[in-house]
Amino acid sequence: VPYNEDTGQFEINGWDVHYKGFKGDKVFRDGAAKGNLFPESRKGKLDLEALRRYGLKDEYVETDHPNYDPLALPVFLHQILLPFVEPKKSGIENDGRLPYYSDVMQYT
Repeated sequence: VPYNEDTGQFEINGWDVHYKGFKGDKVFRDGAAKGNLFPESRKGKLDLEALRRYGLKDEYVETDHPNYDPLALPVFLHQILLPFVEPKKSGIENDGRLPYYSDVMQYT
């Protein structure tokens, strides 16, 4: 937000922005810094059981698999994050994903 020297305010399109910095107790990105955005303490791992339950197949990740398709893994990961179908109708037991495209369709 640009600083307006005439008014002494941070403003954009007539809106004043009041910000004096965050001084809370919580640290949300502990260990992260400008030069190290992904420190060792912030690394996670994928839940292989959950990925297999959602349909991950060996041919999606094993490049030497006879049915390997370089486009399969990105599409699979995309539909895990933003399901193509209503999760209640996915056929996956205990599918805890939130709907995305079905909600988008409803409001467009």
